[in-house]
Amino acid sequence: MAILNFREIERPTKNPKKGLESKDLDAFEKFAEEFFCQIMRAELITRMRRGPDNLLDLKIKLNNKIALVSCKHLAHTDTAISPEIECNALEAISANSCDLFIGFYSTAPSSGLISQFEGYKQNPKLSFDYEIYKNTDIESILLSLDNALGWVFTARYFPESYANLFRRFVVPIEHYKISDLQKTGKDSWQLTGPFGGIHGGKIDKNKVIRDANDSLTNAAHASFFNEAIREAINRFPRYFSYESNADTTALKLKDITPEWDQELLYDREADCNLPIIVCSIWSFWDQSKAADIYNNFQIKQSGATPSNNHPSYIVSGLLTIGSTAKFSNGYFRELFSRLVAFCPLSLDRYYGEDKRTFEHPRGGAIEWNFERSEGLEFISSALLSRRHQH
Repeated sequence: MAILNFREIERPTKNPKKGLESKDLDAFEKFAEEFFCQIMRAELITRMRRGPDNLLDLKIKLNNKIALVSCKHLAHTDTAISPEIECNALEAISANSCDLFIGFYSTAPSSGLISQFEGYKQNPKLSFDYEIYKNTDIESILLSLDNALGWVFTARYFPESYANLFRRFVVPIEHYKISDLQKTGKDSWQLTGPFGGIHGGKIDKNKVIRDANDSLTNAAHASFFNEAIREAINRFPRYFSYESNADTTALKLKDITPEWDQELLYDREADCNLPIIVCSIWSFWDQSKAADIYNNFQIKQSGATPSNNHPSYIVSGLLTIGSTAKFSNGYFRELFSRLVAFCPLSLDRYYGEDKRTFEHPRGGAIEWNFERSEGLEFISSALLSRRHQH
């Protein structure tokens, strides 16, 4: 499903009374010009202009080729770009002395248009090459994680779509409905499937369904949490350990534990306030213990002697979502967003003493991974319940 709604870019329309076009004249062509010059780093040769355009919307130099850009904005009608709509490609590229034809479309090209362009390209008598930037291609380029400028550009041209990107980070799964609750006795109800079960007495049906869906949502997100934890461990490997006998190619969360006894140190190379960040990550396993360790670290840094004059709540209050965000850069904010959003209702850990650190002897983290099914066990039970129902 597309993320960006190209209808947010105004389509020029005629005013039947005044014969004038809309206030945002030629908006899609302006968008194309900025896209190629700012995002694609093309050199502008001839910009979009009013009046007769010699079959030209834009003329640019892109990747050492002189390209003609043909803009077609039909998102408001969801119309594919057909040969009838893009009918002058050969004439346009010749008339403007270009090496490349670029179709820049807010929808998609039809199969007929692609077949026509391929026919031109394969014809030895014609000098024709082409590229297509359809809506999904444009979206992928703009929202590339490695392109901060694209995100800023997106916020300007697609403000509503951009806002929706972050409005619902966690999407609840609505797997069960009231009709899935089956009466099995006078005061007995059964919900078949993962996190279902038998419910007796006077029940609140809406709450039963809501709780089951909430548990299913948490289970579905468990693998996302595991990936975030894996990223955190690889960033700070000396502060985490695993059971020595566990298979490092298929670890489970219960094989892993914070390395509580590892001394906290400020690290300039960590690009963050390491003690706060590490203790905040530890708090997903044991908030109280992480707070106490951070409290003792702060007391030691101040040179004070631990006493009743330094209760833990004074400094452990720094281990909050707000403080973690304050002491984080963009990378760690994104990481903590995933940890908070996808954290399971309970977190198992290794309680034994036979453990090893994730830190490699030569620095960095060892090679390791979670078991492929870790966090996804609910899927097998969901599939099994469906087979039983059918």
